Amino acid sequence: MIKQNKGFLLLEVLLTVVLVSTSVVYINHAFSSSLKAMSLTNSYCEALIFLDDKVFDIELNMYLSEISSSSKEENFSNTLFLWDQEVMPLESTDLGDEYDIDDLDIERLSCSLSWEKNGSNGIELSTYIPIVENVSE
Repeated sequence: MIKQNKGFLLLEVLLTVVLVSTSVVYINHAFSSSLKAMSLTNSYCEALIFLDDKVFDIELNMYLSEISSSSKEENFSNTLFLWDQEVMPLESTDLGDEYDIDDLDIERLSCSLSWEKNGSNGIELSTYIPIVENVSE
């Protein structure tokens, strides 16, 4: 009579443990990478909200005070942002050959934002604003 073994071999158990542990390591790495990506995306969203708010403030207050180039540091949502704005006259290369820039009463506003959160990051936005000759006080 032949005796049949109904259990697992040690080799089968070891192979299963190695496969499961390797899978857990890769899943943990993927989860960690996705958390870092979500944090970076959150930082960029905060920066875009901050930048949009600053450009809106500039457009809202441009008739009350003169807009000039400046650089500031401000806290927003527990992050320290370095904020630069530069007002430049419009150049012919900005709009191409389609428009005569002498007929347009606009300036170029360039705003840049940098911050140190999960590494060094930065974003820049450029827009056009009307030239305000008479500033009311």
